[in-house]
Amino acid sequence: MAEINSNSSRDPGRVHKTIRVDLTPMVDLGFLLISFFIFTTQINKPVGMKLYLPADSNDSTTAKKSMTLTLMPTAQNKIFVYEGLAVENEHASLYTSDHLNELRLRIIRKREMVRKMTGKPSDMLVLIKPDKDCSYQTLVDLLDEMTINDITRYAIENRDVYDEKLVLKPGI
Repeated sequence: MAEINSNSSRDPGRVHKTIRVDLTPMVDLGFLLISFFIFTTQINKPVGMKLYLPADSNDSTTAKKSMTLTLMPTAQNKIFVYEGLAVENEHASLYTSDHLNELRLRIIRKREMVRKMTGKPSDMLVLIKPDKDCSYQTLVDLLDEMTINDITRYAIENRDVYDEKLVLKPGI
């Protein structure tokens, strides 16, 4: 651990003693402490998104078709968007999940239009109708857009026959 060397070659009347401390056990202790703290702490804490779902009921919510916007993400990271009812639309706008800024501008324009009509942007309703093969990342990105754009009324729904026809139309 420690060793004392006496060196009396310089001055015959005086003994010069040097102390040398071996720090090997301290290095071992340091590595043990570092490994202890690495194994006992969490490097990345999981972060979850709060999603509040209503209880199942037979009640239906009605909304004016002029105040609704429907987003339909697909498996190819494409997002089809239309306003109103699918039956009345001839085509849907196409966005990709790589270009969410353009979609964000579309949501903001619709929210401002609703605000001009009713005085409250909170009257806008966004319907998210994902494909069965839609990636989870695309759906989470759309839910993030709802939070970013302060959309308080949105719902995740199943697609119907008219939505599928609108997505499958040629030329999109």
